[in-house]
Formats: sequence, C-alpha cells, structure tokens
Amino acid sequence: YFFLFLLKKETSKDKKNKKAEKEKSSWLKKLLSVLLVLAVIAAVAYIVIDNIEELLQYIQEKFRSAATEVEEILRNWAASMNGVIRSYERDKYIMLFDYAHLSECVESRFSILDEVRSIRVGDGMPVTVSIGVSCVSGTLSYREQMAQAALDMALQRGGDQVVYKNDMGT
Repeated sequence: YFFLFLLKKETSKDKKNKKAEKEKSSWLKKLLSVLLVLAVIAAVAYIVIDNIEELLQYIQEKFRSAATEVEEILRNWAASMNGVIRSYERDKYIMLFDYAHLSECVESRFSILDEVRSIRVGDGMPVTVSIGVSCVSGTLSYREQMAQAALDMALQRGGDQVVYKNDMGT
C-alpha cells in the first residue's frame, strides 16, 4: 500500500509538472511568435546627407539650418511610419520602421528624396540624401548589415537615391 501511495503521489506531481510545463511551453510559443512577428515587420534604413562637403563651403550657420530642416523631415517621415530614427554620427541616421509602410514608400518612389531635395543652401544648391533600406529574412542584425550594404551601393552610384534590399534581391 505504501508503494501505491508513493506512486499516486508522484503521479499527481507529474500532472502538476506537466501542466506547468505545458503552460511554460505555451507562454514560450507566444513569446517566440511575437518575436518572430517583430523580426519580420521591422525594416532597417541607413540615411546619410550626401553632399555634406559641398554644403560645408557655405556659411556654417546656413548649413546647420539646412541640416536641422533635413532632420525634422526625416523624423516626421519616421513617425509617419511608426518608426524610430537616431543620429549615430554627424548627419548620419539609422531608422527602424514598420514593414507595412515600406510598400507605400516604394509606390511613391521614396518621395522623401524630393522632400529633402526641396531644401536649398547658398546659391540654391539642393540638399540630398542617400538611403539604404533592408527588409530581408533573418535576424535584425543581418537586416542591419544588409541596410548598410544597400547604403554603400546608393553612395557608389552617386547618391541622391534609395537602394532597397529584400529577399528577392536589390
């Protein structure tokens, strides 16, 4: 009888453990699915003011004013796409935004370029930006690397453009 009692007691513990493991497994699955969704929907973009050297030949104050205008335009653009943008060097930015808004950008042929180009410095020289965007499968770190590669490609092509990398290519 004593062994049956121990066996029953272990069985009830096993049931509790199985229930706890099932709950833990369910919680982990939910967490994993949320992280997977976040990894899929976040696009990464690097943004650089292209013609900074040319712009610097004008009075520093006028350049700073133009750079501030560009930053405000970029911040508003990021906010309109539920994104965040951070400056990581002088006049260089990284932006994370909701993938759902990327198709709008592609359809408008990244109208942000025209909006930034409308800012003029000195004798009417337009301010331009280059943007590298990535929304490839994989980790956020990999996506960031691909965004940097896209930016490098945009700069190599002469700037004032967007290069977009996805799973289909560039």
